[in-house]
Amino acid sequence: MHQGIIHADKTYRRKVLVICIVLFSLAGLLIGWVLPWAKEYLHRLDPETALSVMKVTLVVVFLSVVPFGLYLLAFGRKVMEHERFPPPGVKVIRHTKLIEGEKARVRGRLLVVFSLILIVFGLFGAVYTPYMLHKLTSPTGRLTVSDTQ
Repeated sequence: MHQGIIHADKTYRRKVLVICIVLFSLAGLLIGWVLPWAKEYLHRLDPETALSVMKVTLVVVFLSVVPFGLYLLAFGRKVMEHERFPPPGVKVIRHTKLIEGEKARVRGRLLVVFSLILIVFGLFGAVYTPYMLHKLTSPTGRLTVSDTQ
C-alpha cells in the first residue's frame, strides 16, 4: 500500500478562500439587511398569506441541504470505488495524506451514510414542517399531545 502526500493546489486554495469570503459576506448582508426587510414584509401581510410565505421559505431552507447531500453521496461512492481518499483528480487546499484500501472504504461509507442522513433530513423537513404548521394553525386540526408522539 502506497502512503503518499497529495500536495495542496495554491491557486485552488485562493479560489476556495475567495468563494468563502464572498459567501460569508452575502450571508452577512442577508442577515443584516434582508432579514429586517422580510420581517417587516411579513408583518404587513395578513396572517394566512404570511403563514404561506413562511411555509414556502421553510421548504426551500430544508431542500437546500439536498444538493449538498447528493454531492457528498457521489463523492463517498467515488472514494469507495477507487479505494482511495481523496479520490484521483481531486484538488486539495492543504497537504493531505493519501489513504488507501480499507481505511478509505470506511471513509467512503461514512460519507455515504452522512449524505443519506442529510438528504432524508432535508426531504423530511420539507414535508413534515409545513404539515405541522398547517395542523397547528388550522381551526379544525388543533394539535393534540397524541399527534406529537
